[in-house]
Amino acid sequence: MPTPEYPPEKLRKYPHMSPEDIPIWERFLDKYHAHFAGFDYDVKVGTPVEMNPEWPPNIKAMAVALTKKRIDAIGYSPGRIWIFEVKPNAGTTALGQIITYRDLFIFEKSPIRETLGCIVTDRENRDARALAEKYGIRYEVV
Repeated sequence: MPTPEYPPEKLRKYPHMSPEDIPIWERFLDKYHAHFAGFDYDVKVGTPVEMNPEWPPNIKAMAVALTKKRIDAIGYSPGRIWIFEVKPNAGTTALGQIITYRDLFIFEKSPIRETLGCIVTDRENRDARALAEKYGIRYEVV
């Protein structure tokens, strides 16, 4: 199992997580932290913008960092890797994000463990939940 960068507990600051996401994520941690060995946050996947060969190295590095897709959190549990999208009132946009992030992660990292997607939100959206179930994505309201 990869060694997670962060423990399965609340942090003072979560890389990349917006202020409205943090209370939702912390309610999730309150409920499920014991199921995880730890987490990684702000994990970048996908293809960055095309680079102009004339850009200096520092600009190229910034462009890569800013234009890849960003996974809110990755959780490591026995036998599984969880890809999380944390969003208030998550609907179908979150569903598209989590499917994309999960599949890019699998494509780029070729994990040997089962890799699952999970939307963590604060309000029920029945359409998003039904579609999440259809695509094998967990929809967790906390």
